[in-house]
Amino acid sequence: MAVQRSRRVRGPLLTAAGAAGGFWVAHRALIDDSYITLSYARNIALHGTWGLLSDVPSATATSPLWVLLLAAATALTRDALWGLAVAHVAVAAATTAVLEALARRTGLPRWTAPAAVGAVLVNPLLLSVVGMESLLLVALFAAAALAGAAARPVVLGVLAGAAFLTRMDAAPAILALVLCSPAVLRRLHVVVPVAALTAGTWTTWSWFALGTAVPDTFVIKSQQRSWGPWSVVNGWRWFAELYGADAVVAFAPLALAVPALVVAAVRARELLPWLALTLAGVVHVVTLAVLVVPPYHWYYAPAVACSLLGAVAALASLCARAGGGRSRAVRPGRLPAAVALVAVAALLVPALVVDATRALPWRVAPVQTNWASSAAYDEMGRGLRTVLRGERLLTFGEIGHLAYVCDCVVDGFADPALVDDGVRRALREAGPLLGPLLELNYRHRDVSGGPVPLAGRLEVLPTTEPAPAVSWPLDLLPGGGTVHVVPAPAP
Repeated sequence: MAVQRSRRVRGPLLTAAGAAGGFWVAHRALIDDSYITLSYARNIALHGTWGLLSDVPSATATSPLWVLLLAAATALTRDALWGLAVAHVAVAAATTAVLEALARRTGLPRWTAPAAVGAVLVNPLLLSVVGMESLLLVALFAAAALAGAAARPVVLGVLAGAAFLTRMDAAPAILALVLCSPAVLRRLHVVVPVAALTAGTWTTWSWFALGTAVPDTFVIKSQQRSWGPWSVVNGWRWFAELYGADAVVAFAPLALAVPALVVAAVRARELLPWLALTLAGVVHVVTLAVLVVPPYHWYYAPAVACSLLGAVAALASLCARAGGGRSRAVRPGRLPAAVALVAVAALLVPALVVDATRALPWRVAPVQTNWASSAAYDEMGRGLRTVLRGERLLTFGEIGHLAYVCDCVVDGFADPALVDDGVRRALREAGPLLGPLLELNYRHRDVSGGPVPLAGRLEVLPTTEPAPAVSWPLDLLPGGGTVHVVPAPAP
């Protein structure tokens, strides 16, 4: 018994160590949207404000549950980056524990869970989006698949509600996962109310306190539609053009979803929970494609992770393995374990090469869309803090890192009044079905206080124009550029 407990602790502990190493690799190259989340977490934990600015409430945190978890960790550590490190390691370890339990239930070898989680943690895309809610969503998908297989409808309902609060566009994926859990289908009358109650705790508060049950990012991102010809449907090709082999390695696991689903369907009696988990990732990215949103690279991360988990489980199922459930009978597989482990290594090695062939810790993530590096934004934020002395500026396009460093920049992510035109447009363009729902959602919206007072704006100058004496470079913007302050006209 003690040996079994030791084995069950060993996997999560090893994963925690690996996740801590991965966080160290990526912590100086977090993307701008990760800093939006960190700013929210810090402002909640240290200032009691649900907002991107320390004193202005806003509703642009796409993942309320992830923000709350980060805020709790930040309150404990008194530093949002350290809080993120704690939360990232904890979620990775919990994912391993869940997948080990799922592997035992489905009779897969002991190496299944650590190999699967290892493939996810070293994937360049997943490492590039550290700070976002992607890994938490995958962990909740996995836990929901386990709860469904174990016929635990109350637990499944709580997990479904939590996944919804992690990404609300994951609702169809959650539904697909539940429908692939026959052990609870007869108890949907329990699952659905529990899920609604779990999600409703947040959405009800947000509806009254922030004036919307759905984050304002729904309006902001959905109205962007695409970046020229690129949307979520074909965005992976754009990243491949930008970053070559690094992006190919990062996005290639998406192709593993099909064989993983086929193997899981053929062996559905044992692998149905893994099929549900893989399918959840696929349905999530398909939902985003149907919504026609831009190809933000973290949108692909849950599907990449779920595809990797499903692929490793499929390989493991083809090996000699112990029988599922309580049976200890060994069922011979058609694939030698050594061959399967070589295939797993083929997933790990290219990813590790991409991760390790740049200076460590990273200065810039292998896959990203930032206008400037973290180091450049740190310098810009410190400079703005000195120049502005408490005043605020309209920013030029990215806001997260600057808001985190200086609490001095504003756009629609920070000021609800600047989203008001988008809300009106959404209400005008909504059809007969969506329109009444949006009107109900914004019933308590109040922007009568007007926009945040601004001392001016930040302007980007191309490299062909002379940079002012006080300016900062955008070292990742294609073609280059510098940022300087344009003061507001005198009244």
